[in-house]
Parts: sequence; structure tokens; C-alpha cells
Amino acid sequence: ERTINRKIKEAVLAYELEKRYPKKKILEKYINTVYFSHGNYGIETAAEAFFGKKVEKLKIEESALLAGLIRSPQRYSPWNHKDKALARRNLVLTKMRELGYISKIDTIKIKARPLKIKPPKPERRYPGAYFVEHVRHQMLTDKRFGETEQDRANNLYKGGLRIYTTISLSKQQMADNAIQTILNRSGDPSASLVSIDPKTGKVLAIAGGRDFFDQKNKHAKFNLATQSKRQTGSSFKVFVLTTAITQGITPYKTIDSSPGTLSLPGGGTWRVDNYTEGRGYGRITIRQGTIQSVNALYARLMLDVGAKNVVRIAKKMGIKSKLSPNPAIALGGLKYGVNAYEMASAMATLANEGTYIEPITISKITDSNKKIIFSNKPRPKLVISPTVASTVTSILKDVMTRGTGRGANIGRPAAGKTGTAQSYRDAWFIGYTPDMATAVWVGHPHAQVAMLSVHGRRVTGGSFPASIWRQYMKEALAKTPKSKFPYSKYASRERTVQICNGTTDMQACNACPPGSTYSKTLHSSKTVLRQCNMHECEEETSKVPKVVGLSAKSAVRKLNAAGFEVVKKRKDSSRPTNIVLSQSPAGGTKVKRIRTVVIYISQKIETTTVPSVVGQSESEAASTLSSAGFKATVSYQSNPDQVGIVISQSPAGGSQAEENSIVSLIVGSQ
Repeated sequence: ERTINRKIKEAVLAYELEKRYPKKKILEKYINTVYFSHGNYGIETAAEAFFGKKVEKLKIEESALLAGLIRSPQRYSPWNHKDKALARRNLVLTKMRELGYISKIDTIKIKARPLKIKPPKPERRYPGAYFVEHVRHQMLTDKRFGETEQDRANNLYKGGLRIYTTISLSKQQMADNAIQTILNRSGDPSASLVSIDPKTGKVLAIAGGRDFFDQKNKHAKFNLATQSKRQTGSSFKVFVLTTAITQGITPYKTIDSSPGTLSLPGGGTWRVDNYTEGRGYGRITIRQGTIQSVNALYARLMLDVGAKNVVRIAKKMGIKSKLSPNPAIALGGLKYGVNAYEMASAMATLANEGTYIEPITISKITDSNKKIIFSNKPRPKLVISPTVASTVTSILKDVMTRGTGRGANIGRPAAGKTGTAQSYRDAWFIGYTPDMATAVWVGHPHAQVAMLSVHGRRVTGGSFPASIWRQYMKEALAKTPKSKFPYSKYASRERTVQICNGTTDMQACNACPPGSTYSKTLHSSKTVLRQCNMHECEEETSKVPKVVGLSAKSAVRKLNAAGFEVVKKRKDSSRPTNIVLSQSPAGGTKVKRIRTVVIYISQKIETTTVPSVVGQSESEAASTLSSAGFKATVSYQSNPDQVGIVISQSPAGGSQAEENSIVSLIVGSQ
């Protein structure tokens, strides 16, 4: 602690030491215990590690190098930063010359000598090396674990600490295996993967490269998942979409998707092309533009919602890297780049219904006496509306079932987005289920190399990243029951029909001439169009199958097979859940071919206890209710004594209510 009391104690200690020992003895004790990096304490240990000799056998240049290390052992490590270590050694030699310990001629001669460092011993392999390295980096850089770099190193390497992490060793192995299985050839690009539990913020796995222990690769220990900054491509569209929905724009708004030159606010122009050069789709919905990842649509949407607003939303959701509010970020044109750790965190926010929890890798730390000295508890913060999150999720689900992310489909409710950077230099798949959020990046680590032929194909977000994501998520969630996302009124109800050119919104029939129709997307399964009456279309009729008494799944399958759309409605009943109670039209009714059947399905109302949040702050109350499965709405009432505090709630705490129902809060205000 940086306190006056501590400084006084240290001054007294220093005074007592100087009374008892000469300065040379104090220096001797110091250099025999001080840290020299890479777990080496004391000058004798450092001499053995770096030069393979006893300290009395060291040459002047070797002693100078070790002396220079003390100020910042990690920064001047001769194994990791040879140039910095050499410059530091020469600085020490210069000071020795100035103080008269060596002559000018000797200084010149010694400085000319190269560094001759003993290579490090082969490291003992252990699982989750990139995860461990990330935790070690946190311990050495986070001031919560010591005021100075030396303090933090002493605490980490000499403090007798027991550090408890959030890693799941089984999921870590699955992540490593997924990368090695998919990118399994010599010369393949690298990959990174980060996986997070969205409900707790716990990081479950970090894959930061091919092989942490690869002695032949000098960059092997560079963590591509946490330290690398890369272009996101279209995966950044998630933040533009979230911003648009936050501003009240519906997924069914239509926008021009044609390539073109756009005028920028404040002057200048922006040329935008789609992935399929020169191709446009006319005016299409935001949902369709997301499913097909249409650049031109998203460029126009970015100009509508504002780049600064998109940056603000991205930061709230978990992006920590610096973002420049340039409209080009809509398509992944970032000035600085981001990493997989941040992207996984942002996806966890969507998976957690708009509640952000800062990712944690250290759960607690105990000292040598097993006393807890650090505990990392999740701090949930509602950053986007649950309604917005569920709407975004409903669209990103379609990306995986019928869009660019089909290669990541895992056969359970999941949402995600592909991303391919310019010239195929970076490729992403970011996605989530209600139980896990994972980001995957693929690319070459230290050179901007275009991935134009990997296993004979160009690398896009929907190729290798999606495959890695799919393999990992299927294994990691194999023992987790399938969970559904919260309901969204914007859940996909789109279907495509053929319209006759010679009519006004009439559905084409079997007599309409070839080439006289065009496709139209309808946004509700309930919408029924009249059939074309210009070409003597036959009046086809069908008999509605009887489905009462069947399970909902069997009923839908039977009706779909007969050519009917199905609308499901829930109805309270004492009968088993998911049984068809009634249908409209009734079974056996003859109807025109293009019709919809409504089925009424039995359900039992699930109730749970409403937690009491009176007296909590607004954000705490929202988090408490969200954790219990409720949604909060807030209104304000003048109460200067309880500003920002929940005064009352309805339903009251302790009462029973349906899951996902709304609890109304009244919060005090000025």
C-alpha cells in the first residue's frame, strides 16, 4: 500500500540495516535475492540460467547484463528481448566508464562483443499454456497484485500463492483439438479461440496459437487470442445491427443493397462493393442483409445510425481496444483491430440478454496460509435492453441456419456471424448459445498474408473458422441440455413466394407463363396472398389433415407435408405439455391450397418466486431480477432521499409469477 505509515516503517528499517551492515553487505544480500526474470532469483541462479557458469566466472559484459536486468527483468530479458538486453548492458558499461571502473578503450572493446546467452532449457509441457500465460501476464501487470513490477513478480514467484483459475481443462483440450484437426497441414494459418460462460463471465478456454512450446518458432508464446489486434471483417456488423435495433429500427426496414459511392457526413465519399463484386439485391430488409452479409446495405445503415453510436455500443458490450468512429468499421475496416478475447466477451453480452460481465480468468487467490487474499466476483451490468438482445439474436440465428454461417450449425439454438477481412487476411466466426459464447479467428500471425489457397480454397469466415467453432461447440456442449433463447417478436417468420408480374401482389399459379414471375419475401407466416386470376389458374383444393391429439412436432410435420403453413398458439391445459388441443380449420375441411392452419397446443404455466429488490439500486435490481428469470421495467417517482433506489415493486417480492414475466419497479428520483 502506498501510505505514509508504510514509508515510515521502511525508513526505520533502512536506518537499522545501515547501522548493522556496511553498504557492500547490504548490496550483497540484495543481489543474492533480487529477481532476474524467468523464475530466477539471486545472482548465482541468474548466472547459471543465462550463462551456464558460477557467478565468480562471469565476464565483465555478462555481469553488466545481469546488473541491467534488475530494473525491469521482463522488459530486458535476454531470451525474449535480445536487442533491449544488449542496449541495457551497454548502458551499464557506459556508466562503469563514467565512474572509472573501466577504461575508455576497454568500454569500446567490450561493447563490441555480441551477447552469448545460454538457450533456455526445454520447457515442461502442461495443458492450457496460453491460458496460464494470460493469467501470469495479469499477475505481472495488474496493480491489484502489487504496486510495482518488482512487487508483482515477488508475489507471483515467491509469495507462496495458490491461484485458482476458471479454465475448464476438458474444454481447453477440445479447443486445441478443434484447431489442430481443422488446420492440420504444414503451412496452414494459425487460429485463436476464446470461450466464455455468459452467465458468470468465466473464461473456459483460451487457444492462442498452434504450439506454445514450439522451440523453433520465436513467436510461439505470443498469444493471438489476447495480444493480437486484427481486422474483423463483417463480424463487426453485429455492433451496427445492435445499434440500429437499439435506436428503434426494425429488422424489416428495407435498405438499398446496391454497390455505389456514398457521401460521408462532413464531406468526402465512400465507395462500397459487395462480396460478390458489382452485385446488388435491390431494396432488401436488414434481416436479409445480415443473413447474406451485404456490405452495401450495412454501409448505408451505418450512416443512418452513426459511427460514434456504434463505437459506444461496441464498448458497452465488451470491446476494450481503441475504436475510431469511422463509418468503414461497419465492414470491419478498423484502424487498430481487436482480438478474440474481446469478441467472445461481446458475444457473451448478447447471450446473457444484454447484461455485460467482465471476463474473468482468476476466481480467487490464497496465500501460503490458505487465507483468501483476492476473490473475483462477477459484476453484471445491463448495457443493452433484453428486447434488443433477443431481436439481434433472432437475426443471427438465421445467419447460421440459412446464411453465411451455415457451416457452423450445431443442431441446437445458436446465433453467430461470419467475418472476412480485406484480401482474405483475417477470417472470423463469432457466435453463442444461451450457455456459451465463443470467438474464433484464423490468419497468419505476424505477416499480413492473404489466405487465397488453404486446402485448395479461399479462407472466409464461413469456412475454417465456422468449422472450428462447430467442432468445438458440439463437443463442449455435448453434455449440456439444449437451451432456447428468449422469445422475440421479430423471430424469423419469413418465407419466399413467387409473384405474377401482371398482377398487384398476387401469388403466381401453375398457369403463369415461365419468366413472368419474381420472388417476394413475406415477413409473417400468417400472410396469405390471393392467387393470380389472369391466367386461368386452376382452383386447387386440399383437405386439412386432422392433427388434434398429436404432439406439436408431429402435427407441424404432418401439416407441412400436406402443403400448409402452421401457426402455433399456446393454451393452458391440464393435459400433458405440447399436445394439440384443437385446430382451425378443423381436420377434414376442404380449403384452397394456399392456407394456414392454427393449432392450439397445451402448456403448463411455470411459476417461480419473485425476488425482493426494494432497497437495491436500479442496476442491482435489474441484475437480480434477470438472474431469477424476470424482466424489469422502470418508472421514476420524486424521492430525494432515495435517488436511484427501488422504492416499490409489482409483483411484490416473495409472490409467484410466470418465468420471463415483467416486474415493474418504481425508482426514486430528484
